[in-house]
Amino acid sequence: MPKFSKKTGYPFDRWQNSLIFAGTPVLITHFDTSLRFAHIQAGFVYGWVEVSDIGLVSEADSAKIQGFKNYVTPSADKVVVKDSAGNFYTRARIGYRDSDFRVFT
Repeated sequence: MPKFSKKTGYPFDRWQNSLIFAGTPVLITHFDTSLRFAHIQAGFVYGWVEVSDIGLVSEADSAKIQGFKNYVTPSADKVVVKDSAGNFYTRARIGYRDSDFRVFT
């Protein structure tokens, strides 16, 4: 639930200080007493997220992911990705797999 400084404070949510993209690996450092929220850390952000929004990965899945050979690894965020005809497709962020893009498969 967002927190605004006053009724007319929209759209500034005082609880949100950043965002994190789906699929970003995170470290769970601890949970709140209700176990509804987890405090997470990533390379560029940290904060509280709902546990239901976290996808846990098993050791076997982690090993599989780390063994992928066909990563598209841009050296910066928002790298333009074009299809084989040269048309804009999306902007890549660090860590996308080639299977995340239909144009590469």
